Amino acid sequence: MTVGLEPYHGIAPVHRFSNPLQLHPPAAVTLRPMNRPFQHLALQCFLGMAASLCLLTQLRANVPGGGSEGAAVTLTDQGKSVVLSNGIVSATIAKAEARVASLLYMGNQMVDPKGLYWSMDGTPRYQSPVRCVYRVVTQTPEMVDVACKHIYDKRDPHAVDIDIHYVLRRGNSGLYAYAELDHPASYPALTMGEWRMVCPVAKDPI
Repeated sequence: MTVGLEPYHGIAPVHRFSNPLQLHPPAAVTLRPMNRPFQHLALQCFLGMAASLCLLTQLRANVPGGGSEGAAVTLTDQGKSVVLSNGIVSATIAKAEARVASLLYMGNQMVDPKGLYWSMDGTPRYQSPVRCVYRVVTQTPEMVDVACKHIYDKRDPHAVDIDIHYVLRRGNSGLYAYAELDHPASYPALTMGEWRMVCPVAKDPI
């Protein structure tokens, strides 16, 4: 069994197993008559080994985030927000702030009312994405990728564009999130001490 490292659809590198466990034919075995108690024990051992072999032959590659089967990924536009869902996870994204306002896993709320959000530095240079421009990057039954882009304004404390993506795939049990920060040469100088994603969890998620 080999372990490889490969890009996961341009989102983040993940570990994926290839060449599942291969079973080789056992060596020839010569059976000899034995007493009934030993026959009983041998039969139980054989049945246990057979069950184990059946289980091993059904091993599959480790799939990050869950599987690749299940309900199609859907995208529902609600005006100021958009909902990504695959029957396992349902995420409500507030477009203007690029914020995950709700994250449901099997119907259970996973984030508190403040939701998952992005920010940088602290007072007096604290900043979160605002006035974001929403767009759909990819929409298929297998995957939905949406983005919310904050464009630098001279009123902002940091001269940087912020493009935040949320990705949900079929059969996955989690929501992928990543951000791209861009500082064109024409922008003023940029000084930034910290860029972070904050996810306050619900008090009782399960």
